[in-house]
Amino acid sequence: MIPTPLLIAIAALLIGLAAGVALGRALARRADSHQRWSDQLRSRDQRLQLYEREVGEHFERTAQLCAELDTALAQLRQHLASGAGKLAGEELGRRIAGPAPGRQPEPHLEPPRDYAPSSGLLREPAAPERTAPERTQPLQLVGEDDDPTFKVG
Repeated sequence: MIPTPLLIAIAALLIGLAAGVALGRALARRADSHQRWSDQLRSRDQRLQLYEREVGEHFERTAQLCAELDTALAQLRQHLASGAGKLAGEELGRRIAGPAPGRQPEPHLEPPRDYAPSSGLLREPAAPERTAPERTQPLQLVGEDDDPTFKVG
């Protein structure tokens, strides 16, 4: 018969071996999973870099085409203006040509419209009636000696 301490040692060895194999397989699966996630991350990073490069190229090309379009429109406007000047009169040619180069046209600004109802909470209070327009004094420039901000402190 085999002594008991020897059986305990063999049993402990077998249990340790089984536990080691199980732990090794679990760690190997975890390493495979980690490697798979790492590969996916690397692949997505490469796709993102490719996408960013394509977006940059797209907008560079768009800016280039816009510049070419601006040039073509200026040439077309000049051609129309010169043709209108020759065929229909100088005044029409000047109107088609538009403002001189480098001079921006005056923007047509319209004050915002009031869409508030004329009754209810948003109603404007009645304005007091004026009998005669009040005269206001024009603004005057203030010299450095008269500037109140210099008199502080």
